[in-house]
Amino acid sequence: MNTYWLININDNNYNVLKGRSFDILGFPNSYNKLTNKIAKKDNLVFYISTSKVFSGYAEVTSDKFYDDEKIWQEKEISPYRVKIKSKKILSEENYVEASDVVPSLNYVRKWPPEKWELALMNRVHVISHNDFMIIKASIDGAGKKLKRNNKKPRGKNL
Repeated sequence: MNTYWLININDNNYNVLKGRSFDILGFPNSYNKLTNKIAKKDNLVFYISTSKVFSGYAEVTSDKFYDDEKIWQEKEISPYRVKIKSKKILSEENYVEASDVVPSLNYVRKWPPEKWELALMNRVHVISHNDFMIIKASIDGAGKKLKRNNKKPRGKNL
């Protein structure tokens, strides 16, 4: 059975991930126990905490492994890693505002609606299939509204 993960990442580390073409994801020592559950074919959704947006989703393509090469722009090395493959990554202008999506998520219902950011503070979250599908649908639909709204009206020019 697949597990669905929400990955909270800051702008700097997201840009590192983007620069690497979304090939690898690292977790700090404090998340080693939780991420022992991560496995091939699991799904990830990226939440950029500094911008409060969802930017895309990916699939895990390897088992978790240890590597202490410094990749991320932080003090801690995040040596527990998995290889990933992006499935859909939005351009910055199409990022999905988290505030538009989180009211529909079961995961954040424990928190007052105006404090939804507290639900996503940790770097790694296991979310339900349903919550993943809600976020995925928002990501898949991003940009489509923009394209529809920019269509030229049909009909004859006068």
